[in-house]
Amino acid sequence: MDPHPFTERDDGLCATCGLAPIAAVHADDTAPASARARADDPWTSHAAALSLPSESIRASQQAVLDVLARIGPSTDVRLVAEYRLAVVRGEVPHQADSGIRTRRSELAEDGRVEDTGRSERLPSRRWAKVWRARAAVPHDQGATP
Repeated sequence: MDPHPFTERDDGLCATCGLAPIAAVHADDTAPASARARADDPWTSHAAALSLPSESIRASQQAVLDVLARIGPSTDVRLVAEYRLAVVRGEVPHQADSGIRTRRSELAEDGRVEDTGRSERLPSRRWAKVWRARAAVPHDQGATP
């Protein structure tokens, strides 16, 4: 499909091709930047991502933010391990390890989590960034399923 400008229909899809805004297809920057879907995901994933208000925080993100705020500055490896323990205790819903890392990344993009500027060596001998919660968002303020 040739790149073309994104012109939004009433249903949020492109009037030209019928797809959700995808950078690889829509050559201009009129496509909303808040979508949380990979470029190669189906249009339904992009449409679902666009249905979320950009100022809200999803329950899955809130759960990751809560764990990070509780444990303090942490690498993704430690965050995932602590999140797993919180699942066992019934404190947070189950998420895949990759989902936990993705939620942390989204929270960093939204400014709710930040890089501390430090790194730690992992058991694999690789280095990892240390992240921290900037401010916890209360459950009843903006959390959506």
